[in-house]
Amino acid sequence: MSDKQKKRREPSTQLWVRIICWILGLLMVLGIILMIFETAYSFATETDVAVDKKINTEKRDISVGLYYGDTAVQSFTLASATGFEIVSRSQKKLFALPSVTAISVCVDGRMSFVGDKLIDSDSGVRVAADYHIQISEYAYKSDIKDDGDNPAPINPNPGQSVVIHSGFNQSNVSSYFDDLNNSGVFNNTDMRAYPAISDNRYYIRFGQFDTEDEAETTLSAMRELLLINDAKIVSVSDGAFSLIDALTYRTVCEISTADYMIDLKSIEGYVSSPDSGNYNGYFTFASESKAQRTMKVINRFSLEDYVSSIISYEIDENFSFEAAKAVAVVLRTNSYRMLDRHKTDGFDFCTENHCHVFGGEVNTDNKLSEAVTATKGEVILYKNNVINAVYSVSCGNTTVSAENIYGKEKYPYLSTVETPWDQSFTWIRSFSPTELFYVVSLAGFDEIKAPIATVSAEKGEDGSAYVSTLTLTDILGNILVVEGAENIHDFFSPYFPSANFSVKISDGADGNVFGNFIFEGFGDGCGIGFSLLGAKALANDNVGYIAIIKAYYKDVDVAY
Repeated sequence: MSDKQKKRREPSTQLWVRIICWILGLLMVLGIILMIFETAYSFATETDVAVDKKINTEKRDISVGLYYGDTAVQSFTLASATGFEIVSRSQKKLFALPSVTAISVCVDGRMSFVGDKLIDSDSGVRVAADYHIQISEYAYKSDIKDDGDNPAPINPNPGQSVVIHSGFNQSNVSSYFDDLNNSGVFNNTDMRAYPAISDNRYYIRFGQFDTEDEAETTLSAMRELLLINDAKIVSVSDGAFSLIDALTYRTVCEISTADYMIDLKSIEGYVSSPDSGNYNGYFTFASESKAQRTMKVINRFSLEDYVSSIISYEIDENFSFEAAKAVAVVLRTNSYRMLDRHKTDGFDFCTENHCHVFGGEVNTDNKLSEAVTATKGEVILYKNNVINAVYSVSCGNTTVSAENIYGKEKYPYLSTVETPWDQSFTWIRSFSPTELFYVVSLAGFDEIKAPIATVSAEKGEDGSAYVSTLTLTDILGNILVVEGAENIHDFFSPYFPSANFSVKISDGADGNVFGNFIFEGFGDGCGIGFSLLGAKALANDNVGYIAIIKAYYKDVDVAY
């Protein structure tokens, strides 16, 4: 081929090379765009399942403080169709009370039923007093023919025998006090025998007396009917407990222990409270104030039942099953991580938003409880540690990173995430300069002295739509700066559902009053981490529960 021919072909070859390079370059660019899109908005497939990491969510019962501190009560009533058991802290059965279906627990003292409330009062129906007769052994005369002459002086007549009981313990005290009540010695009196524990020893007690002299007189009379060599008058300390049959008003048990704490459970099934609904598990009663004769009331049960209870306060059955499962895992993770949150109070969780709203009742026959069961034991891990599973009702178009609040390294899995699927919760608030001044004042800020002149809402450096710095200036030139999305949300929560907003001054053309400050926002809550409404939206698009979780918490595992 001549040099001239070569030169003629060279431009044609270069053109094809360029075309191929353009195509390859275009494919590369498209690939990068697709990769970015998939990274931002892709979700796990059905093969993305919970990992077996042997997380023990059932290591112990959890505990919820129902009444404590300033809300401690003088008595608390429970009902159970199957009766009750009194158990030790190690769950050893102390007494069974199968015939008692409604029981009131109180710190021993001058307690009376006034209406349906057992309180420290001299009015109403007295059920607990200051003094009692206590015995550790007894004997009585029994008629073989049961001719109605019983009781009688202890010396038996022909055809009669003496029944002797001594050495009370956990295994025999129930049968012994039942036997004493059926013996006839308390006929024509209002007394009944009942079990008692004092200093870790078992006794039988009877009688409730206002004075020691009354108790001594009754004891002298009873010695004509009972052989009681080890009897004395006792006054239970204000830290001890009396258990009262709420239907008959009779004392059914007294316990005075070193730690002033007892446990009470239903023999089978749920327990209920006339004031507080139905409950799983069992109850702990602990002395709170000896001076006021009050006690704290603690409900103890499994973590799974706890999640089944609190989930109904967060979402309803309109959530799809996958969304409900995602929420169940988030709540379980949150609860597991918060164990011992109220350790100084003697329990794990309170019943308010500080922990989780809790009303006791567990409905096991609905979709929400089924979601808890379907994810049993599953929690969210970051580098094998249980995460801080923060969540909101709705985050809006983005979440806010924890970096603005806790520092850069604290919770790396709580980074900013764009969430275009979560924009159903929008809001607008309008304030005049004077109204906004009152809003700021009610939030506790005194830097502002007059109506507001300007408002500046600056976003954070984390790429979130949430305001990280809110600056307000009044007409006198005073300036207030509020830093941090969480602080902005907390301080203005009665008015702003979230810190995900923009602000402008109305020109009157938008239908608002000219000069009003208009706040337009998305979301409801802190905006960090998981979104309940966002989970609902993703599940409606057929996204699985694990993928929903991973859409909000970065680089995490769902494990059990």
